[in-house]
Amino acid sequence: MKLLCAVCMLVSALFWLATRVQESVMLSCPAGEADIMNYFGTSKSRRGQHYLTGSTNSVYSQVFPDEDCAPQGYWFWIKSPKAHGFDVKVFDREHVYMRAIELIWTDNTTFQRFTRDLPIAECCVPEGQPGTEIQVPDTRFDFYSSCKIYKSSTLARRSIRSKLPS
Repeated sequence: MKLLCAVCMLVSALFWLATRVQESVMLSCPAGEADIMNYFGTSKSRRGQHYLTGSTNSVYSQVFPDEDCAPQGYWFWIKSPKAHGFDVKVFDREHVYMRAIELIWTDNTTFQRFTRDLPIAECCVPEGQPGTEIQVPDTRFDFYSSCKIYKSSTLARRSIRSKLPS
């Protein structure tokens, strides 16, 4: 019985510690700045039930881990109800990155994949003004067909600046 009580206390202490560690690693932006993931991934409470429709690309977001303010992760933007068209994006405490994008809309085995994740926005962006310009030294990417590389290229533009929608 003493052993069971000790195990229960240990599990309770570990659960409490894990909760505190999780709270401490959540992203928090300084005053006057906003977490850009609120725009890219929408909030957890909205993204699961909403397929955002629009005139150009409708978007369904699937974020991993499925929580708000995670310190790092990735997400899929699925651009049609039939799952044709996609983006794969990655985020950490500093930036949001582009990893891959569809190439042929109706064939998900064709895509472009950056050799190194391409930073496209800072995680914390000033409200009402442009973000800091991000210099991107390596913009190489590969073209895939049937999930195999068949050619490589680079982007001409090597700097990116993000701004929150008004």
